[in-house]
Amino acid sequence: MIERRVGGETGVKSVQCLEGDDVWRARDAGQFSADLAEAACATVGTRKEGDMEDCEKPAVFLIEHTDGLRSSALMLNGYLNDWAYAARVDGRIQATEFYLQPDGPGASFGYLGRNIQRFFQTGVAPYAPARTLLTTGLIDAAMNSRYEDHRRVQTPWLNITYTSYEKMPERPRGDRPAGACLDRDCPDLLLPWR
Repeated sequence: MIERRVGGETGVKSVQCLEGDDVWRARDAGQFSADLAEAACATVGTRKEGDMEDCEKPAVFLIEHTDGLRSSALMLNGYLNDWAYAARVDGRIQATEFYLQPDGPGASFGYLGRNIQRFFQTGVAPYAPARTLLTTGLIDAAMNSRYEDHRRVQTPWLNITYTSYEKMPERPRGDRPAGACLDRDCPDLLLPWR
């Protein structure tokens, strides 16, 4: 989501992984936004009742980008099992859920296949290869932080810049995709049965 900000992705300067009560101390110290965390959680229809602080094993990745943006990935095992996102846009909080089909083969894999097919047909990658390099390096740095007593890891090797895709990849359009079936009427797709 944040790669689509003005100027695109600018790279990651540092990463830190925190766990347990240190997550809530970081929130209370303003290292990540309580408002954004609450807004993201509120979009998830499958979240458990109660407070996020009641989750089993909280963890957060604190990420500092080279352009000054601070982002975080908050894991709330036992409270949330789906993904969500929140950001401030023009001073207002916007949030959304990323629904992961928990009940078997997911339509997301069908759409992944569609995007791979488009890549083979057009030669244009649906996502910048630098995105995979950056996200993989970010997770590596977070795991090193965790292993090394949760220290803040400087990441000069993640000074990776790129701009997001120009054409939106194919994605399910419904609120709650079901099963592995796909919408055959998805526009602008070169499929063999057309």
